[in-house]
Amino acid sequence: MTNKSTLDFIKAATIYDFILFAFLLILALGGMYYLYGQGVNNGTRVIIEVNNIEQINLPLDVDKVIDLKHLIIEIKGKKVRVKDADCPNKLCVKQGWIDRGAIICLPNRVVIIIKNIKDNHKTIDAISG
Repeated sequence: MTNKSTLDFIKAATIYDFILFAFLLILALGGMYYLYGQGVNNGTRVIIEVNNIEQINLPLDVDKVIDLKHLIIEIKGKKVRVKDADCPNKLCVKQGWIDRGAIICLPNRVVIIIKNIKDNHKTIDAISG
């Protein structure tokens, strides 16, 4: 088995390999532009679920600190974060501020979801869009 250098590999590539690479690169950049620039809007509501039951539903533009039994959630400047938690790894705290998506604290069974609720039947998120 011979070891080919990178230069030998590039020399062996055909024009179709470069076209495929360019297509995949454009597809990836287009997807990033759609998700982060245009397609997925920031949310308007913060929904906090504990044990799969919706406990709190608040507008994202109201600054507030919510003290649950095992964690403290802060809403400020149209963003949300877990300020403190009593879970061992504190991964939910390390996630920091978000303005879309979700924060999940598995040990405490808490899910913080940011949704863009304008029309419940026509919302598109990053997964279904």
